[in-house]
Amino acid sequence: MPLRWLSSDGTCDIQLYLTGTTTAQATIAHASGRMIKAAAQSVLDRCVASRSRMGGVASNIGGDNNLAVGVKLSRHPGVRCLHSSAPPMRAVGELVNVIPASLISQVFGLEGDAGTQTVLPAVFNSKDRSCRLEVSTPSGIADSASWYDMWDMATAIRDMCVSQGMAGEAVGLGDNGRLMLQVVKVR
Repeated sequence: MPLRWLSSDGTCDIQLYLTGTTTAQATIAHASGRMIKAAAQSVLDRCVASRSRMGGVASNIGGDNNLAVGVKLSRHPGVRCLHSSAPPMRAVGELVNVIPASLISQVFGLEGDAGTQTVLPAVFNSKDRSCRLEVSTPSGIADSASWYDMWDMATAIRDMCVSQGMAGEAVGLGDNGRLMLQVVKVR
């Protein structure tokens, strides 16, 4: 977790959540793909396709009732699809799954800059070296963001660009808009 899919235009966000009780958060859930699909379709039919288009959540999914699926409208204005060959979807999925999705904000900056917690460029390569994900600061000026923000944008690029046969980038990231994330084909 987290696990998310976006529509190809980036306006509909479907995400899975582990639930729990008032005393304990679930750490595992058991549900089939069919159960998850049915729950998501139910939310889409009732909450997104209706006039209110507000989204919603279906909970208590699976044999242990520890899973919920949320559907909401979303926006990813900084995502741009590049008219260059897309990396393999499998390789991009692999990279999205290894990005640490921490909500803790940290300083992304150049080596030697005071306060830098993540040195840029931060580069992730797929195991087969066919795909690269890179976080950078084109201006050379540090900015703050969380790895969850980077995961969110990598997911958006995967679903909005790579699924359509293009590489992609997200610009204007970070508290001051100085960070950029690219997903490109290497070979």
